[in-house]
Amino acid sequence: MKVLITGGAGHVGSILRSALEVHHECFYLDLRPVPGAEDRTVLGDITDEKTVQRAVQGMEAAIQLVMANPAVPENLISRSYDVHVKGMHVLLDAAVRAGVRRIIYASSMSVYQNAAQYRASEEEPPDATDIYGLTKRLGEEVCRAFARRHPELSILALRMVLPQTEAQWREHLQRGTRTDFMTGPNDLRRLYLAALALEGHRGFDAVQACSDLSGRHLNMEKARRLLGWEPRGE
Repeated sequence: MKVLITGGAGHVGSILRSALEVHHECFYLDLRPVPGAEDRTVLGDITDEKTVQRAVQGMEAAIQLVMANPAVPENLISRSYDVHVKGMHVLLDAAVRAGVRRIIYASSMSVYQNAAQYRASEEEPPDATDIYGLTKRLGEEVCRAFARRHPELSILALRMVLPQTEAQWREHLQRGTRTDFMTGPNDLRRLYLAALALEGHRGFDAVQACSDLSGRHLNMEKARRLLGWEPRGE
C-alpha cells in the first residue's frame, strides 16, 4: 500500500518507520528529509495546502504524525493550533480531493485533563484544557467532522501514551521503571500496522492504547475488537 506519513522524521515516525517500510511503500512529508528516504520526502509544512496536495497524490492511505512539542515553549500556542487543527484539516481536505480514503491520526491520551486516570471507554468525552491536549482533541473534532461530511472515509485516531524508542524502553526496563502507562516500540508498531490493515471500516473511531498489560490504566477492548491488537509490553 502507498502510504503518506507526515512527520516521518520526528519521534514517533522514527519508531514506526522500520516496520512500516517492511510492509508498505512509504512516502513522507516533513520539514527535513527523512533519513534513508530523501528521494521519497516532500519538504514542506503540514499547513501548506499546495505542498500537502502534492504529497498526497497517488497515495492509498495517510498517517498524520506531526506534533507540536509542548516542551518547546516558543510559539507553542500558534504552532499547536497550526499543526494539530489546521494541519489535520489541510491533510483531510487534500486526501478527499486525491481520493485517499484511509487516514490515521496520531492522537494522545492527553485529550483528557487527567490522562493517567483510568479510562473505561473511548466514549468518555475528552476534557483537556492545556494547549497540547486541547488542540489534540480539536484535531479529533476535525476528523469527526470530515467523517460525517464524507462517509466514505475511514479515520482512526490512535490515542497513544508516551511512545518510547528502543533505547528509552531498554533503559526503563534496566532501571525497573514502571512502563504500564507508556507504549513500547513494538506495541506501537503493531498498533499502526493493525490500523493500516483494517478493512471495511467507515467513519471515525478513537482507539486508546498503551503497554498496560494489567488493564490498570486503560480498557483496551476496542483496540482488541476493532484492530485485533493487544499490548505485549514490548
